[in-house]
Order: sequence, then structure tokens, then C-alpha cells
Amino acid sequence: MGGGELVVHQLYGIARGHADPRLGDDIFGILHNWGVALYTMAQKANDPATVLTLLDQSAAMLREAGGMKRTDPGVRNALGDALSSRAETLAKQGALPEAMEAYLAARNDGYIPLCRVLTVWLAAPPLAVYLLHGMDVYGGALLIDRMNTDAGIGQAEVHLGVGRLRMEEIFALDTSVQTEAEAAARAEYAAGADVYSRVIAAVTSNRDVRWTFSERSEVLYGYACACAGAGRELQCHEALQDLVSCGGASIVEIAADADFKSVRSKDWFQALRA
Repeated sequence: MGGGELVVHQLYGIARGHADPRLGDDIFGILHNWGVALYTMAQKANDPATVLTLLDQSAAMLREAGGMKRTDPGVRNALGDALSSRAETLAKQGALPEAMEAYLAARNDGYIPLCRVLTVWLAAPPLAVYLLHGMDVYGGALLIDRMNTDAGIGQAEVHLGVGRLRMEEIFALDTSVQTEAEAAARAEYAAGADVYSRVIAAVTSNRDVRWTFSERSEVLYGYACACAGAGRELQCHEALQDLVSCGGASIVEIAADADFKSVRSKDWFQALRA
């Protein structure tokens, strides 16, 4: 954490310590902004341990804020982003079980069996706390506002992340269960593709919502990845063709992405490279 960022962190702490709701102080706003600031710091940090610490602190602030305004989807989306980023960081370190738990926490819609929570608690108490308060994340945001595009994209990205993790786990499994595991992975990809498709359709039909070029490209890229993993070749082809033709992604970048391994040899993919 840099000197300037540390000062910001300390200032939020001072503000929280002196805030008094009886005087009309916006404690929710302080906590929400503090959590988002910590998340931003984590995105700029290079040391994985520092990143995870900042993300845990961010989640703690956002969870407290969410408890104050349970009908605010924005704070739940922010919490989902922190949990998803935590999962991505853990996955890069090879901590696949922990990454999976973080992804599941980010998409949970509020119901987790008690036995599941107890199992997680033995391995990672903070994650069990996240699971117990699942309504605070993407699922909760969508229950509040089913047309919330940020929550929809977040949920789709979580499905995509879980699908990738399940595919990585297959190679460590006994051959007798690999087929079942692959089916579970493809189901995650398919769920992600469905959510992406709904979000794209909702934005396309709503004149009041406008994506920037980079936002549209990022969503379309995620949709193409999900379609490739789900075996939806036609939809993947259409999405990639759109991306390449508008300059949203280069074919070199796409060809190097492991998500498109299953379609690299297809004639239509080779045509995109021509």
C-alpha cells in the first residue's frame, strides 16, 4: 500500500470513528466508499498477500454497509466484485478449493445449508461468514433489481470462473468421475452464457442504458468464452466475429486464450485469423 493510499485508508478510519448517526452522519456512505477504496487499492497492489488482505478488508466494510441498507444493490455488487477478485487471486496461486468457495460466496442468493456452512467454517471462517450473509451479493442485488446489469455481469463472470476451476479440477480426478465433472463444468459455462445473453438483450432493448465501447467488448468477450466452454459453437462464432470486426479484441489475443482451445481448429476460427 502506497503512502497516499495509506493516508486515505487512515482518513476513512478516522471518519468512521467520529461519525454519529444521531447527528445525521452518513455511516453507510463512509463504509461503502471505504470498501470500494480498499478494493481499488487491491487492484493496484502486486503482492498477492497484500491483495488478499485488502480484499478481505474491503468485503468487511461492504458487508457492514450492506447490513445498514439491505435494499441497495450497489453495495452488494461491490461486495460481489471483492469476493470475485479474491477468487481470481486465489486461483492464480493454485488454491483452487479456496477460490471455488470465494466464487460461490459471490453468487450465493442467500440460502446455504447449515452443514455446508459448518464445513466451510472449519477450513476458512471468513468464507463461512460470507456464505451466511449471501443475500448481500450478486444474487441479492438481482432479487432487489432483476434488471441490474452490473449484478447480471458479475453473476455471469462468477459462472465463468467456476466453470474454469471445474475444468482444471478434472485432471486431478479419477477417470471414472471425469465425465460427470466435465458435465458440471459445462453446465456452469452454459449458465454464464445464459446470463450474459439476458444482460446483452436487456441493454440492447433499453435506450436508457448505454455501454462504452470497452464495456460492450468486455461483455461480448466473456459471452464468447462462456459459449465456447458450453459447446455453443454458433453463438461463440457470432460473438467472436462481432468482436474482431469492430476491433474489440484481436484475433491474436483470442487465439492465445485457453478458453477458446475447443474451437481453435474449427474452419470458421481459422477464417477469422486469415
